[in-house]
Amino acid sequence: MLPFVTAAIIVAADSGPAADVAAVRAAEVAAWPAHPTVGTPVKIRNVRVVGDWAVLEWTNGESGGMSAYHRTVAGTWKRFMHGGGAFAAEDLEKQGCPAVVARQLVPGSPG
Repeated sequence: MLPFVTAAIIVAADSGPAADVAAVRAAEVAAWPAHPTVGTPVKIRNVRVVGDWAVLEWTNGESGGMSAYHRTVAGTWKRFMHGGGAFAAEDLEKQGCPAVVARQLVPGSPG
C-alpha cells in the first residue's frame, strides 16, 4: 500500500447575501479614481459580508490590497478602510467592527 499525501486548497469566494455582495462590489468600483494605466481596471474578489460589515480583496495591475465597508443607517455601503496588503481582524476592530464579526470577515487572522 502506498501512502498518499493530500493537500487541501482553500479557495475563497464571495460570501453573504447576494444583494449585499453586489452592492459592496459596486461601491468599490465607484470608489476607484480613473485608472492610471489604461487597460488595468480594478479586479474585485472575495467579497465577504457579515451583517453590516464587509471586506474585499482588490487588484489593479501589479498592486493589490483590501477594502472594508460598513453599512450606513441609510442602507448604503461606506468604505472605511482601504490599502495595500491584507487586513487583520484587529485592524477592523480598531475601526469599530465588533470582534466576532471581524474574525468572520478575516478568518485565520491574528488578533
